[in-house]
Amino acid sequence: MMKHSVTLLAAGMLVVLMSWTFVAAEPLDMKPGEWSITMKVNMEGVPFAMPPITVKQCLTEKDFVPKPAVSPQQGKGPNCEITDQKIDGNTVSWSISCADERGTTKGKGSLTYSGTTFVGSSEVTMTGGGESSIVKTDMSGKWIGPCKK
Repeated sequence: MMKHSVTLLAAGMLVVLMSWTFVAAEPLDMKPGEWSITMKVNMEGVPFAMPPITVKQCLTEKDFVPKPAVSPQQGKGPNCEITDQKIDGNTVSWSISCADERGTTKGKGSLTYSGTTFVGSSEVTMTGGGESSIVKTDMSGKWIGPCKK
């Protein structure tokens, strides 16, 4: 189950990181540029604390334009769909559902933007092979400057 969980978790986190790139139908208080994004993952059943994961990502204004929902990757990954997308002020919320031959992932999350920072969380339930586990993620982001070319 652990390999399945990590695969679906990675897919889920990718979708979460991409969520602002197609959810924002109205302007959000978010500054384009290079962002440092930190995720703290708590996985049910793991006997140790997982270290935070930090990535840097360049986000431009075109990333805030609505795009189609996530589609299947023709057998190269889970089939994910983002549903129940909402924007309330500077808070974006969503629900996610993924499925592949190994199992399903369902969850929900939200992010609140404040110009050069954001905070958010998600809770995802992964099911496969007769087992189920819950992954809770706290996320934060900080604008660190213009995008590097």
